[in-house]
Amino acid sequence: MNTRVKIETGDGEIFEVTMEFIKNLKTCYQMVETLGGNCAVTLPLSNIRSDIFKDILSWLNIYLTLTDQSKDLTSWESEMFSSWNKDYLFEFMNAASFLEIEPLIKSTSTFVALQLTKYGSKHNEMREYLSVEDEMNEFDIQEFDKISGLNDQRD
Repeated sequence: MNTRVKIETGDGEIFEVTMEFIKNLKTCYQMVETLGGNCAVTLPLSNIRSDIFKDILSWLNIYLTLTDQSKDLTSWESEMFSSWNKDYLFEFMNAASFLEIEPLIKSTSTFVALQLTKYGSKHNEMREYLSVEDEMNEFDIQEFDKISGLNDQRD
């Protein structure tokens, strides 16, 4: 018998997930353990939307069937992550981090790092991709450029 656990996402959708999957969602697994294995309780994931959770389950479904789980980023993962806009990708990464899915954290981090390499040494474009504000003043910029050997033009 394969025990199923109910999980409720932040937008109210309820998923029934097998214990095999739960063991890979460390946060959920710890909740089940804290409840003494009581799988009758619905686990709340109030900070994760159902569409994100569906994609996490899709990723996990493929990942668990792989014989070689040692790669940082596979072609199917790259294809999956490329199909999303960056805001969705970052929400997905946050959910993976919250659920403590180490291989997924590694894959998404590798994917984002590869995206950043497209910008070369243009830290303005990297910051824009990551939605990070430039908090450096003119002195900081000059010091950074001296140390790094970069000379990126800033707005």
